[in-house]
Amino acid sequence: MLKLAFDIGGSAIKIGWINKDYKIIKRDRIEHNGLRLQFDEVVKEIEDYIDKQDLSQFSDICISSPGAIEKKTGKILGINAVLNSVGKSYVKSFSKKYNQKIYCENDSNCATLAELKIGNAIGVDNAIIVVVGSGVGGSLVINKQLYRGSSYFAGELGFVYEGEVSEDIKKMFPMIKAKVGSFYGMYFLCAKYEHLTKTKKNGEQIFALYEKDNIAKECVDEIIFGLAKIISNATAVVDPSLVLIGGAVSANDTFLRLLKKKIKIIYFDKMVANGKFKVNRCKFGNDSNLLGAALLVEES
Repeated sequence: MLKLAFDIGGSAIKIGWINKDYKIIKRDRIEHNGLRLQFDEVVKEIEDYIDKQDLSQFSDICISSPGAIEKKTGKILGINAVLNSVGKSYVKSFSKKYNQKIYCENDSNCATLAELKIGNAIGVDNAIIVVVGSGVGGSLVINKQLYRGSSYFAGELGFVYEGEVSEDIKKMFPMIKAKVGSFYGMYFLCAKYEHLTKTKKNGEQIFALYEKDNIAKECVDEIIFGLAKIISNATAVVDPSLVLIGGAVSANDTFLRLLKKKIKIIYFDKMVANGKFKVNRCKFGNDSNLLGAALLVEES
């Protein structure tokens, strides 16, 4: 039987039909059209999709969600891209309606499970996984195990404190109280470029302009520096042998080249640290969250 997996992101919900060999045999996508959705809206969108399917072919419904997730209950413990979701549970919501077993885990932890079990972190003792999407997520591998921490919050690089908000950011996002790691995700890259140029472009388009548009270069360099800084600081704490980068942007050669170069400058040249680690892409790129969600069945 198949596993039906959902990856709830800031810009869309990605969907995968996953077979017993952990191959995605069918893909779908529910677009948010630039809107931040409420928890109840996300539940309805997923239910609307499920209700159109022949459920007899699915053994499990597996969800990759933003936010810290309590493992036993699936309760969402921390603020995230989905509004009014803290204290609620996709597991509880869907268990009321469907007979399939429901699983839910933090999105970055899902990516890590995929890399640990069937990806580029097989056999690795200690690793950091960084997922760059609309925001920035992260998770840790300690002694070949996913490390969740005391409050299921370990590895959340998107919450690393970066200082006070500058005046230009206040103008763009008056509700933001502090600069944190998620400023180095694609949402803020695109928002800053649009603010400076009055032109709307996605992350892929902005990276394509890196060598010929000074404003695109400025915006990209800012997020590359920020990501390299928080990754370098995290490696000083965890001492990994491997740092894996996930999310759609990880497939971009310019992004990965710039990030590796900046990490080398910060960690090895400026921090003069002695750690030895490699930086690589997640094997499954933007599919890591979906595959990791499906692997929750094995972990249980």
